Amino acid sequence: MGERDLVSWNVLISVYVKCKRFEDAVGVYVRMRGDGIVLFLRVLRCGIWNLVDVAREIFDGLPKKNVISWTSMVSGYVSCGMLDEARRLFDQSPVKDIVLWTAIINGYVQFNHVDEAMS
Repeated sequence: MGERDLVSWNVLISVYVKCKRFEDAVGVYVRMRGDGIVLFLRVLRCGIWNLVDVAREIFDGLPKKNVISWTSMVSGYVSCGMLDEARRLFDQSPVKDIVLWTAIINGYVQFNHVDEAMS
């Protein structure tokens, strides 16, 4: 491959995820970390429980976290049904925009925690 950039890394990760080769997707992410930051939302949305810890490790290792990275991780926890973890991370987020609020509320509604969604 010629010059590697975020687009090429993202394409490779996306293909691995589509083919359900999640460990390979993680491996590509780990190799490309020096070239930039890619959110691991695609893997988390697949609900792969054993990769949630890896995704959290990646999230914790991000040098700068923005509302997109916080929302991605919260959404990932919600996708895996880990509402307590999603809420803890939501509470820790320094910036809460409408997308982050929607992610946590949708999680509560999706898992029939309507009272918590309303509060």
